[in-house]
Amino acid sequence: MSVNSISILTLLLVVTISAEDIQLVTTELGKDVSLHCTNRTWSEIMFETWKIRNTIGAECQIAVRFDQTDANSTCEDRITIQNTSENRPFLHVSHFNNADEGIYTCQSAYNGGMGKVQFNVSIIDNGTQPPAESGSRLVAILLAILAFIIIILITSFFFKRILLVVLRSCCNSAIPATISSNKQECEEFEPYEIYVEKMNYIYS
Repeated sequence: MSVNSISILTLLLVVTISAEDIQLVTTELGKDVSLHCTNRTWSEIMFETWKIRNTIGAECQIAVRFDQTDANSTCEDRITIQNTSENRPFLHVSHFNNADEGIYTCQSAYNGGMGKVQFNVSIIDNGTQPPAESGSRLVAILLAILAFIIIILITSFFFKRILLVVLRSCCNSAIPATISSNKQECEEFEPYEIYVEKMNYIYS
């Protein structure tokens, strides 16, 4: 086996490409955005390339190598590759606007492998809440509505019970009075009926 073949085989065994990682990033209109492709420093990285595709399909690319100070870029001047104080590269987008929304794909080559990461960057309006907060607010509203319905049902149940008790007490108090009144009327008319019966008996 030749030296070149051994070198290629060794390179294939050493180089490992990490799984693609997709991250969702939201920002406010006009804010600066910083995206990190890797936590490695320039002492480990050989090159880093960013490919940007916005929501309307326009693309640009910016790349830099470890032995270069300036990046090769087809993007606007607002989009640059900068370094942290620890000499870690990152993509910086100044005054993020609607045209900057889209997919940001980074590829980096370092000693022993390659990495790829994707960012889906979008703008959140000031009046719009992130999805998690909106979801929790919706749950709170639904719970409040459910509690209100339960209170109405319980109140209706007790009101109905009270109404039935009142009606029963009214009916029970009215029935004896009616019976006694009828009994008195019968007693008042009883002598007259006896008298009529006696008179009929005499004439017969």
